Amino acid sequence: MDKGHREALREAARQLVREKGLSRTTARDLVGASGTNLRSIGYHFGSKDALMSEVLAHITAEWTAAPVNASRTDPAAAPEDRMTSAVRTMLTDLAAKREDLLVYLEGILEARHSPTLAASLADTQNSALGSISESITDGAPKLPRETAEVLARLLMAIHDGLALQLAVSDSPALHDLDVLVPVIAGLGITLAAGLDVPGAAEILATLLDP
Repeated sequence: MDKGHREALREAARQLVREKGLSRTTARDLVGASGTNLRSIGYHFGSKDALMSEVLAHITAEWTAAPVNASRTDPAAAPEDRMTSAVRTMLTDLAAKREDLLVYLEGILEARHSPTLAASLADTQNSALGSISESITDGAPKLPRETAEVLARLLMAIHDGLALQLAVSDSPALHDLDVLVPVIAGLGITLAAGLDVPGAAEILATLLDP
């Protein structure tokens, strides 16, 4: 029964934060929607903030798992093909992630006043970066670890930035993956070729020929 309460609270929290937001979801909302009681929150999570932290971690894990798994579907695929598959998966149904992205952004703002949320967000982001970096080096094992992490951060920035644009204004251009994916892929090549940045050409060569 205790396990049932824990899962019921997590599911209720995930739904309520989408509907009401983090700050407007109260402990009483949570127990009402989950059919539990106020003591259950403290018993299973320690606090409401800790429960909200789990929700944010789950959202980020979902965003991360799909492209990482896509990049590993065919281990024999060329690095550029693995990256293209990951980016395409990352951007698929971006508009459907709107509510979750808004919840995550609210979590960042709330973290200024909650050490629990702040610590959880940092751990969650580091975990996501680690997973993405690892998938990049799987395809390009000669790539330095630091470079893979920077690429992971850039991919996260692209995902979150485009999702944020959709949250503000729904543009048809942001739904067309046949345009988005080649443009994003071509951006790295263009920058490496057009900017006089030491090491850029070598990084690109490593990605294309690991």
